[in-house]
Amino acid sequence: MLSRDLDGMRFSGDRVRMDELLADEGIRRGLESGKLLQERSTQRSQLLGNAVMVEPSVLPHLASAIGSVVRQFPEVGEIECFVYSAAEVNAFVTTGRTRTLIGVSSAAVNHFSDAELCFVIGHEVGHALFQHKSLSAGYLVALGDLSVTDTMRVRAWQRAAEISADRAGLVACGTIESAAHALFKSASGIVSNTVQVSPVRFAEQWHRLLDEVIDEVQRDLWQISHPFPPLRMRALMLFWESVQQPDAHPIHDADTAIEKMLAMMDPATAKQALQDPMLWAFFFWGGIYAALSDGTIHDAERRRLESVAPATVNTADAIQRAKEVPASCLEAFTQCHRSRRKKLSAAELHRIVFGLIDVVAADGPVNLGERSRLKELVGVVGIQADACDLLISQYEAEARRED
Repeated sequence: MLSRDLDGMRFSGDRVRMDELLADEGIRRGLESGKLLQERSTQRSQLLGNAVMVEPSVLPHLASAIGSVVRQFPEVGEIECFVYSAAEVNAFVTTGRTRTLIGVSSAAVNHFSDAELCFVIGHEVGHALFQHKSLSAGYLVALGDLSVTDTMRVRAWQRAAEISADRAGLVACGTIESAAHALFKSASGIVSNTVQVSPVRFAEQWHRLLDEVIDEVQRDLWQISHPFPPLRMRALMLFWESVQQPDAHPIHDADTAIEKMLAMMDPATAKQALQDPMLWAFFFWGGIYAALSDGTIHDAERRRLESVAPATVNTADAIQRAKEVPASCLEAFTQCHRSRRKKLSAAELHRIVFGLIDVVAADGPVNLGERSRLKELVGVVGIQADACDLLISQYEAEARRED
């Protein structure tokens, strides 16, 4: 049975981002506006006027699912559930004066099994329990007063919050299969009970989608409030696998892996060396090639490489292969360049060079062998050897200033 410990269940990236936003004075001012408070006070009236309240005698399977979720999460208190007419599978949660209000679309009630409804309701209860409604992200963005940077921060938190809510949904329904079916039906609109969804195959779609995002250099994904469905499924699989293990480390490892996936939808991560997810494959394959100029990957270099390793690649195996066939990493680096469908910008070229230097400089100053291989690598992306020397000097000067 899955643990229902709220602190252990919540995605760490959700908690950290939410705390940072709520500590921001500008964000707090937006949340304290009279218009938002007025909207919250009328939500139940709107539900009463445009939906029907769930009664066990009318909708016993939905009432049963609600009861099951409340037993799992008694902290939520009393739930008042409404069904509204909609062809799309959807649900939402809001807070009333004395109870939690949940709206479920008629499409979900008509086509979801009891377990799938538990996932949907558990997901919404997760939002309530983690107090996500205290940070009304949709309202803040629609208000139009946020800077682009702050809007990115809010959207990044929304995506992280969905990861936490999905975990609550999984705990509520109890099986990864039911969670996968509910996610698939919600995302696709295909509600036939004959559809068989493999959680593993659904999650694997993320890797194919990731290749497309990187090749197309899609840096505008930050505007989306929810993670891609395959990303959500992959995140659920990581959580599911981690809680099957006896110690606490796998949860931390799962959260770290999920942060890397979410980084693909957040251009704000591309600020420092090794932090641009669109260039991680360049850093990884080029970093191995340059660092192995002396035949050894030092521990500090390995840690840098592991932080940017592609999801489907085992770092130890890649290093061993590079020791046996050094040209394999150079070819992989070259393929990263060939597969891109947009020309590398000046900023991206600068990040690639600084990222590669950051790998090889992890164990000390750049040596002659590393310098030679760095020049070979940057030549692949069109940077002259003299420019490489200049950037190495610039990197080392900045490192000395930071020390």
